[in-house]
Amino acid sequence: MKKVIYYFTGTGNSMRAARVIAGKIGDCEIISMRCNPKDVPATDCDVIGFIYPVYHWTMPEPAVRFVEKLEMNPNAYVFVVAMPSLVCGIACERLAELLDAKGIQINYGNMVNCVANYAIVYPPFPSPKLRVPKTEKSDDALSCTARVCGLSFCCKQRLCVLRDLQQGLPLFQY
Repeated sequence: MKKVIYYFTGTGNSMRAARVIAGKIGDCEIISMRCNPKDVPATDCDVIGFIYPVYHWTMPEPAVRFVEKLEMNPNAYVFVVAMPSLVCGIACERLAELLDAKGIQINYGNMVNCVANYAIVYPPFPSPKLRVPKTEKSDDALSCTARVCGLSFCCKQRLCVLRDLQQGLPLFQY
């Protein structure tokens, strides 16, 4: 059984999600949607996944162009994970439209909220609850972890790192 996940990412969050899901599925290839779809067809795949962020409440345009040109097995199990900061909009429905035009149905769709990277979403100065106390800032050895959706969020010296503790693959967030 051949399995593939296509991902589009701007900040690394969707790539990270693709790696985690591929690891759970096992024996699954992950491919960036930034490549030429003619070079990476899914005509022989039994499981096909799509993971991408939500831009302006919909699917990113580069991901749309990729899916439009991608050749796929119409009998494959197809899943989608959209990654908005808050509102998913029509991100999954847009992919459903693109696949419907190819005679393919989505078998599973969901969203995973992630950090917004649109600066005006956040206030200019974080609330005291979000700020790290001064004593912790000065402590170079500080390392706090909390489980968030199966990932660990690790803070060290003002820098927050989304980290897979098992594989040690960091993604930087602010």
